[in-house]
Amino acid sequence: MAEFQEVMKQKNRMCENFTYIEKSCSKCPISSYKNGTNFECETFMCRHPQKAEEIIMKWSEERPMQTNADKFKEVFGDIATLNECNFLECEDGTGDCSKCKRKDFWHQEYKEPEE
Repeated sequence: MAEFQEVMKQKNRMCENFTYIEKSCSKCPISSYKNGTNFECETFMCRHPQKAEEIIMKWSEERPMQTNADKFKEVFGDIATLNECNFLECEDGTGDCSKCKRKDFWHQEYKEPEE
């Protein structure tokens, strides 16, 4: 069984995907249209937590999260790593990632810009 926090993180990511990208909760696998119980997603999760977790984690595994760093590397390729220091995590070139002010940004989920 996955950790509760991870399941909820992925559930929120899934909801965001269907709400903002797909523009329809009806396509969501835990929605009342898809979960086979006619319960709204929140009720379904409370009454069938193991089944909800299976659905959420399966969706998540099929769609791994792309971080801002992943997208940057996809667009700019090998330029993303200079010398032995990854500048995505090291702003001064010293290799001391613990002091990087941008580290949190690079590890956040990439979101397509709205048009």
